[in-house]
Amino acid sequence: MKYLVWFLAVGLLGVAALIMAGYCVWLTTTSLSYRRVNIVENELLLSLGVFLLALAGSIVITMRWLRSKQSRPSSKIPE
Repeated sequence: MKYLVWFLAVGLLGVAALIMAGYCVWLTTTSLSYRRVNIVENELLLSLGVFLLALAGSIVITMRWLRSKQSRPSSKIPE
């Protein structure tokens, strides 16, 4: 159950990163003033950073979850 909450949090981070990246892509198709170019570049880098953070977090959580499943004692009784 604990890992489900962490997966949900990482998934929400990934969705937020994708929404921010979509917004940045939309901004690149509209005409921008020179004032807005720096803002768009910063938002694009921020969304990339959030996406990489979500990706790294999901990898770490998956590895911990798999290790915890492997370390559980087997319920089978050896014969």
